[in-house]
Amino acid sequence: MVYQANGQVKEAVSLLEQMIKIEEQTLAEDHPDRLASQHELARAYKANGQVKEAVSLLEQVVKIREQTLAEDHPDRLASQHELARAYKANGQVKEAVSLLEQVVNPRADTGRGSSGLTSVTATISYNLLGSWLLLCT
Repeated sequence: MVYQANGQVKEAVSLLEQMIKIEEQTLAEDHPDRLASQHELARAYKANGQVKEAVSLLEQVVKIREQTLAEDHPDRLASQHELARAYKANGQVKEAVSLLEQVVNPRADTGRGSSGLTSVTATISYNLLGSWLLLCT
């Protein structure tokens, strides 16, 4: 979001919260636009230091996307990855690593799944996972 990129995180949070209130009244819980807005609000929360709020919201988004999207769908993977980052920021490193392993596996299994991710991306993700594992020990 432009506000976040400009360093106007509080403004981004406020606008996204307003947008989501409207979407909650007009869009189904599993509507892609509503989930995308919630994903962005969670990112804004995290950028604003509201990590617990980010974790809570991303857990909801991930739960719905896991029920409605294929394992290798880019939106599902993006939300799982963002939740793993939020877990890490919240000190929940074990949860972050576990979730990141789920994100990496669909990418690595086929080398190039329906999401168009390559084995290079899988390698980068595995390296990231390895770095996180080193932090845990």
